Parts: sequence; C-alpha cells; structure tokens
Amino acid sequence: MHPLIKLNLKTFRPFAKNPPIAKVFREIGLADELGSGMRNSYKYTKMYSGGEPSFTEADVFTTVIPLSEVATATVGPTTQDTTQDTTQSTAQVVLSERDKMLVNLLMKHPDYTQTKIAEELDWDVNTVKYYMNKLKKNSVIMRHGTSQSGYWEVLYKG
Repeated sequence: MHPLIKLNLKTFRPFAKNPPIAKVFREIGLADELGSGMRNSYKYTKMYSGGEPSFTEADVFTTVIPLSEVATATVGPTTQDTTQDTTQSTAQVVLSERDKMLVNLLMKHPDYTQTKIAEELDWDVNTVKYYMNKLKKNSVIMRHGTSQSGYWEVLYKG
C-alpha cells in the first residue's frame, strides 16, 4: 500500500517509474517530457477557472481539476451542424480499394468489432486499426458507443 502523497508543483520532481518504457513512448511521440502534464494542468486550470488542480499519489493516482461554470459551458457547433460539415468534407475524400472494402463491410455490419472485421477481411488487426484511424481522421466513419457495444456510422456518401 502506497502512502498518500499530495503533490505540489513547486516541490514536485518527476521520475519515470519504468524508464525504458517511458523512453520508448517519448521516442515514438506518445509521451511528452516528464512532468509537463502537471505543469500544463496548473497553467490551464488557472487560465480557465482561476483555481489550482490537486494531484494525489497513492494506490490510485488522483487529479482534481476545479472548473468554473463558464469553463464547462457547451460551445461550438451543434450536432446537426457537425454532421453537415463532416458530410461535406467527406465528399472530397478519395478512398483506396482497402478503404472501400472496409467501408462496405461497415455499411453491412456496423456492429462489428475491429477483431471481427480483421477476421472477415482476412487482415491483421493492426491493419484494420490503421485503416479505421485513417477513415475516422478523414471523417469517413464515426464510432458511437463503446468498443464492445457500440456501432460504426459511415459518413461517406461517394
């Protein structure tokens, strides 16, 4: 059982709990400099709500970010506006043969998981993930719900 330690930005000294793994994630761009998340949390919490975040390290690492009512207000386009924008932007996307195979399968079976898609198309799961990320980024498909109980929506109308 870990002791309860309240972290403070002024006295905090970051350290990697597993340096080789931390290095790999930094090298491939999936992690930033150690401690940058804590510094950014302080910086942006003060900007948006005027408060200070609280970090507590124990068996479970806990972060509490105080937000003002203004900071939690919904802003931006409505869902309807977003759907119209993504539909218009997908009209200019050119799909490869593999993209088309994946989109056609999702139109027939929107409830398929990535594992089931890989089996159906006889692809590696990582290949499926690559193409799905590409299609999501280009607003060709969108996921609704969880990875196990959700479904895929095909936005592409071309």
